Amino acid sequence: DLHTLQNRFYFGDSVLVRLRSAIPLLRQKLEKLPDHDNVCIGFPDAGAEKRFLKSFGGRYPVVVCDKERGANGERVMTVRPGGGHVGRHVVIVDDLIQSGGTLVECRNSLLQDGAESVSAFASHGVCLLYTSPSPRDS
Repeated sequence: DLHTLQNRFYFGDSVLVRLRSAIPLLRQKLEKLPDHDNVCIGFPDAGAEKRFLKSFGGRYPVVVCDKERGANGERVMTVRPGGGHVGRHVVIVDDLIQSGGTLVECRNSLLQDGAESVSAFASHGVCLLYTSPSPRDS
């Protein structure tokens, strides 16, 4: 699962790159969950929505978190109105997690807005060494 399609050109002509996705594996796992009829797919931003929305074929309700600027210029995570997440198990889908900050903010916003529970799925976790507290510590 390449983060961007441009990455395929990194390999040159000597390597055949096949674009694959982990979403079919996720869909299989979701169907096996005991609460699969109560699942809602969540996206932490518009980019993830654009990349993955069609992959779920309308099987699940969808909710999207958006990053906005607050009154003092700080970043604020909001839940886009009209999502089907209230009282549901939301599975946030993204391709890349670096610090986990966006994921935590999205989770908190969803829970405050009525989600029953929140899980996450990502195909790439970037493991960095932190020397100061990160959002994942909260």
